[in-house]
Amino acid sequence: MVGTLFVSSCGKNKDDGKVIYDVYYLDSDYSSLVPGKYEGTADTDMYELLSVLSIVTDNHSARGIGELGVSTVGIEVVDGVATVSFSGGYESLDVAGQTLVKAAVVKTLTQLDEVSGVKFMLGEFPLTDHLGAEVPVMTADSFVSNPGLVVSDENSLQFVLYFADAEENYLRSISREVSKNTDASREQIVIEELIAGPTTGNFRKVMPEGTKVNSVSVADGLCYVDLSNEFLTGSSPVGMNLTVYSMVNSLAELNSVRKVQILIDGNVTEITRDGVDLSQVFSRNLDIVGE
Repeated sequence: MVGTLFVSSCGKNKDDGKVIYDVYYLDSDYSSLVPGKYEGTADTDMYELLSVLSIVTDNHSARGIGELGVSTVGIEVVDGVATVSFSGGYESLDVAGQTLVKAAVVKTLTQLDEVSGVKFMLGEFPLTDHLGAEVPVMTADSFVSNPGLVVSDENSLQFVLYFADAEENYLRSISREVSKNTDASREQIVIEELIAGPTTGNFRKVMPEGTKVNSVSVADGLCYVDLSNEFLTGSSPVGMNLTVYSMVNSLAELNSVRKVQILIDGNVTEITRDGVDLSQVFSRNLDIVGE
């Protein structure tokens, strides 16, 4: 069973006795969600929607979660909570991919009147996060939407970026206007601009030499920044504390981002550099910002 996919507004609509559901797939880069529509009925249930989520055949810009090797089994709905079990293929995804898969399932299923939240399992056991904590029941409010892709035209975008000061003691903010003909997300543009570095002598570069962006995605207010291994091995112009919070504070200027998780080639790293534990989830730190 395959839903017809096209960009649409969010929500469930009724038309001539039919019910139109928004279905959330992953984009071709597996970095954000792509909304589409599925024509169901009042009897459509979670088993039907999970089947629709599995694969997309009529849109080359979207991928069903089954195309990532993840299968889902709907177990039951009790007191508004749908229990959904993932197959082992889920474990092969990186942290950002796992979060997007959960978001696709939750945002799709919670349109059903009988479903207000989703409890996830991995096989027969409760799903845990990368720190070993059991994932709680998730609702549509657990996820914030990515503000969208930058339109590929001559429009200018305004960003607040944080670079090191000339003495490399603090971060200082600078406003930068970026004119891009790109479909990169705003979050990815922020990281790319930090890698490019400052354009005046009053600021110092903060990113290690050779660092490349693998992907940047946002789910549940958490921004996953996946960088190449050069972030750890490249020559660093400043201490890791300034490097990390230049990214975190710059991203936190966007409405979509509350916290940041750094990944290296798709994985959480257990490395501590310059006293900074890179496995942790980071929040905005204004104490490190100078006047």
